[in-house]
Amino acid sequence: SEHSFPTRRSSDLIDRARKRITLTSVLRDMLVFLDGYGSRRINAAYALGGAEGLESVLKEIYGIDFSGFLVVNFNAVRNAVDKVGGIDLSLSKDEIRLMNAYVNEQNRLVGDDPEKDVIRSYKGGVMHLNGNQALGYARNRYVGTDFHRTMRQRVVIEKCLSKLKRLNVLELGSLADSVLPEVYTDLTEKDVEIGRASCRERV
Repeated sequence: SEHSFPTRRSSDLIDRARKRITLTSVLRDMLVFLDGYGSRRINAAYALGGAEGLESVLKEIYGIDFSGFLVVNFNAVRNAVDKVGGIDLSLSKDEIRLMNAYVNEQNRLVGDDPEKDVIRSYKGGVMHLNGNQALGYARNRYVGTDFHRTMRQRVVIEKCLSKLKRLNVLELGSLADSVLPEVYTDLTEKDVEIGRASCRERV
């Protein structure tokens, strides 16, 4: 499912008083008890109950009082990275190889040339990735453990947030217009506008 990328695995914890966001990850293979289904992996909470179901389980386990949720698909991730001008990441040879495989798959899903955005060099090192490549990097589940995959996802988000601070008002608006159509949320229009206004104030 396109919606499975960050939603089943990550949660933003917002401390409004300190104006701080804590980014944490929930490993998808963690066993939990789901009413009516018994012991299941936690990603089943999303598959069976959607974002609301996953939110309920996380609240019960960790005592987190969520004020809302955002579900983003592959397009949202690609668009966000592209709108901030791409990100620089240090990649190993194996990460490049697996990232290319995911890029191939992503291209086929949207009807693009499978070789589009494939990195030809396998030397490794710091590389500038566009949205399609960064998505492939973040989806990699075969280099290292699942902890490494969640780490890669957090790195992509943190890199984007870091570059977000440098965007001007017009660029922030363009990013929002590109990403928001790909987002499913229980936040109201007013909530979203408050968030956009907050971004403008920081700039």
